[in-house]
Amino acid sequence: MTTRRTRLQEVARPRLVTGAELAYYLGMSPNTFTTRRARLEAEGLPAPDPAFDLWDLAAVDRWLDARRAALSGCRGGAPLDPAGASGDAFDPDLDQRIADYGNAQG
Repeated sequence: MTTRRTRLQEVARPRLVTGAELAYYLGMSPNTFTTRRARLEAEGLPAPDPAFDLWDLAAVDRWLDARRAALSGCRGGAPLDPAGASGDAFDPDLDQRIADYGNAQG
């Protein structure tokens, strides 16, 4: 029998996640995340919330959005639309430049 709590867990996207869940959210394995964690934190990755010892996905999303905006402004890229549209609409090569940046970092 499915309980109300189980149903809620099935439909609710957690805002606070473990390191392993954050790793997958960022597109890497937990081992890769562990290896890169210090460098990511040095680049601004928010620390886990000390009350829960979990990462806040909203804070991580803000960090990722800020990085994306900064990357779109470098190397001659167009700035993000001030109305809030995706930078991809203005810089179709942005995803490739971000991938190149990641490859250059290690």
